[in-house]
Amino acid sequence: ISADGRYVAFHSEADDFVPNDTNGKQDAFVVSWEDPALSYTPAAIDFGVRSQGSTASQNLQVRNLGKGTLSYSLTENSSWCSVTPDAGESSGEADDISVGIDTSALSPGSYSCVVLIASDGGLGIVPVYLSVQLTPDIAVTPAGRDFGSVPEGSSSDQMFTVSNNGPGDLIIGTVAAADPVAA
Repeated sequence: ISADGRYVAFHSEADDFVPNDTNGKQDAFVVSWEDPALSYTPAAIDFGVRSQGSTASQNLQVRNLGKGTLSYSLTENSSWCSVTPDAGESSGEADDISVGIDTSALSPGSYSCVVLIASDGGLGIVPVYLSVQLTPDIAVTPAGRDFGSVPEGSSSDQMFTVSNNGPGDLIIGTVAAADPVAA
């Protein structure tokens, strides 16, 4: 609660404060009893682990929970994160903001930044998290195999080699053969 009692800030995991809130993440609210009031969801964005050289985006929603029209602008404090659009107005409708990342210039490691939402209904800070890993480069040799004619009910074994020509770890979880007749 602000010193003058005009604003109340809180976080909530409840899914019934914001319509269509189905992301299961904590939402942040700054409420004014007299003027526009900033609300945004999610309260934080985690891009998880991404390969070096990749891009991705997630949605941030901004809306007015107060009276009148909320005017807002968004800025980020890193070169690898961007917001689009970077400004808007809400009279109660949810505005979708795309928060994008580009790991092209990043070395492997953990990164964080903030998206700052400045508005006439309060201030919002959305932490953004990201981990970057090296990218493997899978190679299979030979590229193809000719099994010739294999009688029904019989089998034919052939060997191939899977290798990693890239700097990242290559983890093979499942190997399956495709049925060329069904393709």
